[in-house]
Amino acid sequence: MLREFLARVWRRLVEHVDVPLLLITVAIMVAGLATVFSATYDANNRLLAQALNMIVGLGAMWAVAQLPPQKLMRFGVPLYLIGILLLILVYFFGIKVNGARRWLSLGFTRIQPSELLKIAVPLMLAW
Repeated sequence: MLREFLARVWRRLVEHVDVPLLLITVAIMVAGLATVFSATYDANNRLLAQALNMIVGLGAMWAVAQLPPQKLMRFGVPLYLIGILLLILVYFFGIKVNGARRWLSLGFTRIQPSELLKIAVPLMLAW
C-alpha cells in the first residue's frame, strides 16, 4: 500500500517534466560544477554556492513545468511591456557599473531589466 502511494506521488511529481531536457540541463550543470571547481582557489565555498543555485534553478524549472502553457502565455505581453519600460528607465536613470549603464537602483537593491526580458521575449514570441 505504501509502495503504491509513493508510486502515485512520484508519477504526479514528474508528470509534466520533460526528461530529455532535464537530463541535458543536469549534464550542463555538472560541467559547470567541474569548471567552477577547476577555476577557483577556494573551490569548496564556490562549489557549495553553485550547487545551491542549481537546486533552486531545478526547483524553479519543476514549478514552471507544472503550469499549463496557456497560463504562462498570459504573462508574455505584460512581462514584455514591463521589461521594455524598465529598459527605457535604464536609459534615463540607469547606474553605470564598470563603464556600462545596465542597472536600475531601487534604493535597497539594484536590478538589471535585461534579465526580465530573457524570460519575457520567448513568452512574447510564443504568444
